[in-house]
Order: sequence, then C-alpha cells, then structure tokens
Amino acid sequence: MNRMMEDALRLNVKWSLMELSRAINGDGKTSPNPLFRVKVILQDNSPGQTPQVAFSPSLLQLASMVNDISSHLISSITVFRHLPEILVRRKFARDPISVLVERDEDIKKIQTQISNGMQNNATLLQAYLKTWDVYREIWEVNKDAFINRYRHLNPLVSSFDADTAR
Repeated sequence: MNRMMEDALRLNVKWSLMELSRAINGDGKTSPNPLFRVKVILQDNSPGQTPQVAFSPSLLQLASMVNDISSHLISSITVFRHLPEILVRRKFARDPISVLVERDEDIKKIQTQISNGMQNNATLLQAYLKTWDVYREIWEVNKDAFINRYRHLNPLVSSFDADTAR
C-alpha cells in the first residue's frame, strides 16, 4: 500500500510536468500554443538614457516562474508520509516521499525538457525583439531638441507634412 501511494504521488508530479512540457514544447506533431501573455514595452530605465524595447514580464521572470513549478509541485507533497510512519509511529528507514519523487530520473528529464524549451522560446523572442530595431530612431530622437529646431527653422507646412510622413 505504501509503494502504491509513492507511485501515485510520483506519477501525479510526473504527469503534471509532462503537461507543462507539452504546453511549452508542443507534442511533436504540432507547434505549441501561446501559453503566456508577454507584452513588448518601451522601457525607460533612467533619465538621460535611451529607452529600450523589452518584454513584460521579462524572459528571466518567465523562466524563473516556470522552473519553480516543479519545486512547488514537490513541496506540495511533503506533507505525505510513509504509511508505516503513521501506523507504527516510528521513523521509517526510507527517505521522505517528496525526496524520492525529486530524485526520480524521469522527472529530472522532464524538468530538463522544460528548461530547454524555455531557452529555445527565449531565443525566438530575442530574435523577434530585433525586428523593432528599424523603428529605433522614433524613440531615440531627442524630441525637445527636434521641436526646437523646427521652431527656429520655421518650415513651410508642406515640408513639415513631408517630414512627419517619413
């Protein structure tokens, strides 16, 4: 009975991680569906520096959150003890169930697949971020200096329209 409970908890964690891996990596037949809502933002870190295009939440935050899921799953089963410990009220010779689950090779492999999938997705997202480089001059131009220069030049309306259309 004790072994069946260990196996049930191990399979619960394993299958939960497999579902997460499938959501991140796809199932081999189809590509994965979107799992997170990630926004592209223009982040202004400090005055005087040019703003940077970034993700919200950051890729580091996403990776941390996803990689913490397995530890949260395992910590959720720490309350389960071996049946002989409960019934006989003495220390059982085996490690706690959560430690046994954490050491499971299949679970470690799935955790590696999840981490690799997150790294692959981060690489793709970084490549996507580079597509915004062509618009960089829009946020890098000092707008106050630009407007002051126009004020001093006093251009014709037609040239102003042509400049803003660019």
